[in-house]
Amino acid sequence: MSHPTRLPSRLALLLAFLFLPTACGDQHSPTAPPSGLAGASALHPGGPGSGFPSTIDRFMALDAGPVAIAHRGMGPNLGEDPSRPIENTVPAVRQGFETGAPVVEVDLQMTADGEIVGWHDDFLEDFTCIGSLTRRELAERAPHIDSFQAILQTAARFNRNNPDRLSGLLTVDLKPTSPHCDPEDIAERDARFVSNVVRIIRRMGATELIYFNSMSPVLLGQARDLAPEIPRQLTLIVLQFLTAEEVEAALGLPVTLVDKDPDYGLQWAEVGPVYRLPGYASVDQAIATAFATGSQFVSYDLRLLGQMEQAMPGAAAELVQASKAMGFRVLAGDVSSAQEWHFGASLGVAALYADDVPLAVSLQPPLHE
Repeated sequence: MSHPTRLPSRLALLLAFLFLPTACGDQHSPTAPPSGLAGASALHPGGPGSGFPSTIDRFMALDAGPVAIAHRGMGPNLGEDPSRPIENTVPAVRQGFETGAPVVEVDLQMTADGEIVGWHDDFLEDFTCIGSLTRRELAERAPHIDSFQAILQTAARFNRNNPDRLSGLLTVDLKPTSPHCDPEDIAERDARFVSNVVRIIRRMGATELIYFNSMSPVLLGQARDLAPEIPRQLTLIVLQFLTAEEVEAALGLPVTLVDKDPDYGLQWAEVGPVYRLPGYASVDQAIATAFATGSQFVSYDLRLLGQMEQAMPGAAAELVQASKAMGFRVLAGDVSSAQEWHFGASLGVAALYADDVPLAVSLQPPLHE
């Protein structure tokens, strides 16, 4: 497959869906290369089960909300907004916690030598694939990209320094590779990625601080098998519920159906050079997949919920309540306006992913356990 000379980011593709009306209104420090996985030091001598006043279990036990989750640290930003740190970096994670978000979301990628770093796409802004560079080469090309170890250390510091409130928790997004950077869709690469992420978390004694999220049930299933003690979230976006023809018409990119997923029985597709995702014929199929991956959380795209609400008033709230009745903690995102926050809150979700972190924190109610 030939690739365009300029690849759109995943965020840019999602923004193409903004023309779809929704019921919730308008959307609106460099670190040195680590010495390797063996260099991941423990965060506390007691190992998992000690030393952290805030845990994911504590987050899951909250009976008030929604909780503000800081998306990519302080919201999507590759430098176009100089008032905020670049996304998925230590400064962004630090500022997300300092602003008052109890949970920060980060995206992870893997270098050619198996190191795990914080970054959203699996390619740089010049479309060089992160998986084609060693950690040292990546640091030379993009010194602002931080290691997962450094991000995790930052979260642990906030966790310990704020024993009187929920703080210092991370949700880690396991990204499926793009057709651009992984044209052969190498299964061993996925397994190595998840294994290396889990190894870092365990070596640093941080299993209580993390839950995984992903749009890929394959990656979630591997996380379940390797680290059943770390909770999981299946993330569902509007793109996954459209037909190939609808996606092609909306984005102007070719959609190629691919075989990937014998365990979950889903039809996967490649959308141009950027996305490789499973599609869902119905919400029921998506929920069944969440059960199959052993997920404790499901996260719905606010755009999807808005479309449901517009087509049938009350349908989005009914879906959220039905998902909760089946034992899931229900989350939604992404929020960049007060109107979107109030729409998500009105549905009864437990947490909302926020692009505008200060706004979301200002709207977050007192959290009761």
